[in-house]
Formats: sequence, structure tokens, C-alpha cells
Amino acid sequence: MGEQSTSSINNIEKLNATNYLDWIFRVELLLEKEDAWEFLQAEKPTEIDNAAVAAVKTEQKKKLDAWNKAQKTARRIIGLSVESSQLVYIKEATTGIEAWNALREHHLKSTSSEKICTMEKIFDMKFTHGKSMETHISEMWKCF
Repeated sequence: MGEQSTSSINNIEKLNATNYLDWIFRVELLLEKEDAWEFLQAEKPTEIDNAAVAAVKTEQKKKLDAWNKAQKTARRIIGLSVESSQLVYIKEATTGIEAWNALREHHLKSTSSEKICTMEKIFDMKFTHGKSMETHISEMWKCF
């Protein structure tokens, strides 16, 4: 990961308890830039032990090496782009996939409850006569 990538990480607001959805979008873009995103979506290639298929084994080893390299890159980007309070969820992750999934599992739980709270706020909002509809809708959008 070069100097430009380090700069890119520094431009991403670190993940905290409230910005998960924005964070995943930005980190996904950085992982794409570093050619690591596709490997977070892919299964780990299996090693071939049969020496009789050396050409296939060589190709499979290249895929495995690329996968391992991308996992390290992804884990590093994810680890460097979270606040200290979020490290507890990824400290034991050895791959980018494990770190990504651990954060997703934790934050989507809270994101679901936040959605319910947001919906309740919106349902409780009432249009006040004297305000414009535009103002009312703008106030509703602020809930998101």
C-alpha cells in the first residue's frame, strides 16, 4: 500500500458507533482502488496437492497468493479506518473478510434498531399549519 493509499485512508472518517453506512461506502471504494474488494466477495482458493497437475497447481497458487495479499490489504485498510472503540470487533480477524463481516454483523444490528427509531420519529411528526411543505419535508429528511 503506497503513500497515496495511506493518504486515502486518512481522508476517510474513522468508523464509530454512528457512521457505519457512510464508512462502508468509502472503504469499499478504497478497497476497489487497491484491487482488494473483489477478494472480500470471493471464497479462498483451495490448494491442489497433486503433483501431476503442476500447471493447474501453479495457476491455483497464483490465485491463492493474490487472495492472501488482498486479504492483508483489506484487513489493514479496515483496521486503520476505524476508531479505537471499534477495534474490539476486529482484533481477532486474520483476514479482511473476517474483519468486514464482524463489523457488518455488529453495526447492522444497531442500524436496524436505529431505523425503527427513525421511523417512529417520522410517524410522530405532524405538519404544522403556517410552515411550508418544503420545510416539513426537509425536517423529515434530517431524520435520516
